[in-house]
Amino acid sequence: INETNGDMMLGGLSPKLYGTNNTISNFRNDPTFIVDCTNGGEMVVYASSIGSGTNKLTAKVDGEIIKQVELSGGVRGLEEDERDFRIELKPGRNEITISNEGHDWIQISAFYFKFNLESESSISVRRLISENQQLALVQNTRCGEVYNKVFSGVSSTAYDVKVPFYELENGNYTLKIYDIENGQYVTTKQITVTDNTYVVDLPEINEMMAIKLIKSPI
Repeated sequence: INETNGDMMLGGLSPKLYGTNNTISNFRNDPTFIVDCTNGGEMVVYASSIGSGTNKLTAKVDGEIIKQVELSGGVRGLEEDERDFRIELKPGRNEITISNEGHDWIQISAFYFKFNLESESSISVRRLISENQQLALVQNTRCGEVYNKVFSGVSSTAYDVKVPFYELENGNYTLKIYDIENGQYVTTKQITVTDNTYVVDLPEINEMMAIKLIKSPI
């Protein structure tokens, strides 16, 4: 995993970290992540519940235990302030193993990775280009439920966002801007491209918007 493909799906992971109890130890399959990041960052393990015995949520980095938290109190859901388990990522290669060194089990809801990027921009743009149209998915990475959980911060609106479209055929297009958050089109209008480029202005964006440019038939 690195900052260029950090949104890849992670398959084959058990939702539970099983401990050393003889009756369940055969189910142990501690996940190991090899994370390569240029400027460092943070990994967040988001736990949700625990079994009745002893539980020790543990992180090893490059084979050395760097963090361990004991969770007890019987079978229960974890309180909000118990759920975040954070591991610092150093610049370069990190080999991280997450395990339960107690006797019972810990339920894991999610693994998050936060990378320290050189760019200060909070806007991520992903594009899909076909013969007669271009689609851009514009995300404000400092907004939404995941941002609040991982960064423990408050979402912030991005203002005056400009999204350029390149290598367009000159001619007439239909521009559609769709607000994914509320499920509504905020703009549908006709435009004319004269220099093979067009810049879409978004006055503000909270979580995510989709922009579509559709070539009008001749």
